[in-house]
Amino acid sequence: MLQSRRKFWRKLNYQWHLWLGLWTAIFVVVVSLTGIVLNHKIAFGMMSDPKHKLGSALTSALPLERLVTLSMQAFNRPLA
Repeated sequence: MLQSRRKFWRKLNYQWHLWLGLWTAIFVVVVSLTGIVLNHKIAFGMMSDPKHKLGSALTSALPLERLVTLSMQAFNRPLA
């Protein structure tokens, strides 16, 4: 009686472990593949190249000294 009960629990544990491991492996593979596709969608031809100029936003940027002055004035702290 004790031997058959152990055998039953051992088989049940084996089956649960097998199926849980299989479904977990499938989930990990699907998440990995979709992550690779999302990360490399331009290389795979799923998305076209962006149509903007990289340097256009930097031409109207404030100089660093002016930016520091404005931020210090905003917080009412005198320049040292």
